[in-house]
Amino acid sequence: MKPILTAALSLLLASSPVAAEELTLPKPRPPLSHFPAEGKWIPPVSAAAGVIPGLGHLVLGEPQLAAFSLGAVAAPLLVGALDQPPRAFTLVDYAFMPAWGLQLHEAHQVAREKIGNAGYAQPLVRQSPWELFIAPFQWEQLSDGRIWSTLGWDLLGALVFTLLLPLETSASATDFGPMIMDAKSAELWGITMTPGHAYLANVAVGPLVYAGVGAWEEATFRGVIQNELERPLGPVGGAWAAGTLFSLSHRPTSFGQFATRAWGGYLLGRLYQESGYDLKKAVAAHAYWDTLLMPVLALLPGRYNPLGFRFTF
Repeated sequence: MKPILTAALSLLLASSPVAAEELTLPKPRPPLSHFPAEGKWIPPVSAAAGVIPGLGHLVLGEPQLAAFSLGAVAAPLLVGALDQPPRAFTLVDYAFMPAWGLQLHEAHQVAREKIGNAGYAQPLVRQSPWELFIAPFQWEQLSDGRIWSTLGWDLLGALVFTLLLPLETSASATDFGPMIMDAKSAELWGITMTPGHAYLANVAVGPLVYAGVGAWEEATFRGVIQNELERPLGPVGGAWAAGTLFSLSHRPTSFGQFATRAWGGYLLGRLYQESGYDLKKAVAAHAYWDTLLMPVLALLPGRYNPLGFRFTF
């Protein structure tokens, strides 16, 4: 049968008006020689992207993505050089930090893709920064019972830790300053308004702000760090280790704060695993948790002031 098919194909090519050389298919892109199958280069690539935005993509041979990554991180920093309210955590920070974390995750995904995900037990679910950012606004996530179950367990753990462990030290309890409702007025872009209106404005932007926060923190701690830690530690150990680093990155001032965030990080890691390593689930859960806390956090002007109001007391 095979000789017959070969003869028929030769006859077809000979009678075709198209020259044989025109039918030559392009050669497949050869794999990069410095990416061994076991993926030893992936941690250095991720580290490069974490230290200098865009460097990971440059190592991967993608200069255009490298330039874009660097620009996405540098732009908010340049804006941040302008006058801002003292100690305010504003939209400039909420733009800079997601850009940094998401380009790190993107470089990590590209590196794993280039080696065919060799050396990883878990699947590679390729997701763009935009897909992660819009995940909390999708009905697929809003209607997912696993996400809300995760938040329920997170809340239960937070309540237990609150009862058993001190969440605040005497020093940190007053770190945020007075409540904004005690302010005389609030000013933004030359417009003066009441503290109540400023509070509502900060709460209104909460879903957008925390979609970005959820995207970059989950991309970093689950998408990159947990994926790497699962290789030597396994799924459970990797989730706990990534959750611990997640908690430490928030600089807890008491053991209660540390335990609460480590528990939350572990739950997000398990949700990530149980959803088939679909990072959108963890991003949505993270964003919903922060957004539900926003009405309380927005009362504290020292840190949670995304629009950058200036409060007069």
